[in-house]
Amino acid sequence: MRYMTVKQSQANVANEQREAQEKVALYVVQHYSGVKKIKVAKYEKANWVGAGGDYMDVYINSAANDGNSKYVLEISYYSDDGTDHTVDKFFNHKLSVTGWYPGYQKALGIKQNYNTSRSLDNVDVMYER
Repeated sequence: MRYMTVKQSQANVANEQREAQEKVALYVVQHYSGVKKIKVAKYEKANWVGAGGDYMDVYINSAANDGNSKYVLEISYYSDDGTDHTVDKFFNHKLSVTGWYPGYQKALGIKQNYNTSRSLDNVDVMYER
């Protein structure tokens, strides 16, 4: 039988959170060219009953400096039955951009351009705790 301390449990949750944030950052970098700086907010559970997706807000380039919500992208996944909302499910599902504002690509200096060879190596990445 295995026992887990509260600290171990909190560490596991923090690790899952960070892995999901890294996946979101990589998603943005691989789907948009021109990303130089990115800030990924904490995982948020859907707040309506029986539907919707969990999400993370992402601030890109100049918006990463000030966290201006006008310039946020919302990256989400949708669970199959609308009830399975956990960080590990977020990490394992296909992501998509579900929240944006008109003209966001021009305002942020990015362009939709899918390329799996891009990595986070040359991007200044910040993760909200």
